[in-house]
Amino acid sequence: MGKLLLFYLLASATGHPFLILVGMVAVFYLLDRRTVRWTPSVIPAFRRLIEQRRLEREVRINPHDADARAGLGALLLESGRPLPAVQQLETAIQKLGDVAETHYLLGLALLKSSRWREARERFEKSLQIDPGFRMGEALLRLGEYWARAGDHERAQAAFDAFLERNDSSVEGHVLSARDLHAAGDLPAARKHIEKALLAYREAPRFRRKIDRLWAWRARTMRRGLRP
Repeated sequence: MGKLLLFYLLASATGHPFLILVGMVAVFYLLDRRTVRWTPSVIPAFRRLIEQRRLEREVRINPHDADARAGLGALLLESGRPLPAVQQLETAIQKLGDVAETHYLLGLALLKSSRWREARERFEKSLQIDPGFRMGEALLRLGEYWARAGDHERAQAAFDAFLERNDSSVEGHVLSARDLHAAGDLPAARKHIEKALLAYREAPRFRRKIDRLWAWRARTMRRGLRP
């Protein structure tokens, strides 16, 4: 209410409500970036856009450049565009079939495109080539797949294998807790939620920034899991 009143007074005094609104948004953004950092930084997004344009030019010049296509696919996936990412990565993987990262990224793009079975195959291939890639993150994605399929036993096997390597993963504990909740094992779900929140509290600042959304989900789940 106070912000609306301030906006009304400033707009009335200056006669430029749009400029006042833009100014208030800019001030809020700058304050947020210096404090809690809920809003994303525009600098990485700008750099990502520049790199994406560069890779698009390289692909146009040389359509057979698998590395450029793989890099472009990764950027498209990071930008929330899984469908064009799949197109680039499927082409790239014809030459990069022995690279664990390419299979993992294609699996992630397929997962986000609701092509579950194909995604599972790519994650399994990534693990076959390099089980340690990204600390076994393909196991986490396989756990997601089996959880969506309703196979809680396989989902927990994948989550447990991942958490053996990454016990401080907030996301891993939350996803495992979700599946346990769906399976009806509430005590085990609560245990993973508490581990997720402990991992978040003990993480360094840069990691807490990455895991903030997962920590919020863990707190929300904890309220719903109270005895």
